[in-house]
Amino acid sequence: MRINKKKAPQRKVVEITRTGKWGSVVYLHALECGHVEERKRPAKTAVIACAKCVMAEDFGQQTRDLVRIGVGYEAITEMEMKPDPIEILFSSSERNVERIRARIADVLGIQPDGVNVFVEQDENMLVSGATVFLSAADIARLCEEG
Repeated sequence: MRINKKKAPQRKVVEITRTGKWGSVVYLHALECGHVEERKRPAKTAVIACAKCVMAEDFGQQTRDLVRIGVGYEAITEMEMKPDPIEILFSSSERNVERIRARIADVLGIQPDGVNVFVEQDENMLVSGATVFLSAADIARLCEEG
């Protein structure tokens, strides 16, 4: 997609950073909109055109068009919106497993992603065990507390 920089909005240059090796140096211009423009030479003016703002606006228009033609929540039929009893059962069981994981992590004072909870796949999804990963810092902290 080719962008006409003359029609792109002018944005204030916040910072210019030189990067690359000799012979392939580029200048990264950080703009007030949050985008970064890459150029072969540093800008001599306080404002430059932001092509990424044009791309973001085009993307926003495309997504608005998709919603307008019915790709989204409006396209879901009522039949698809009816809850499935099996999904309700599994979602409540998964919430319970996540609560157990969070409680173990809270008791040990670690991050929840360091805890794996194992369940038996039957009607009630019974917890069969758990493993806990402790970093060296966690081990040292737990040994000092005890």
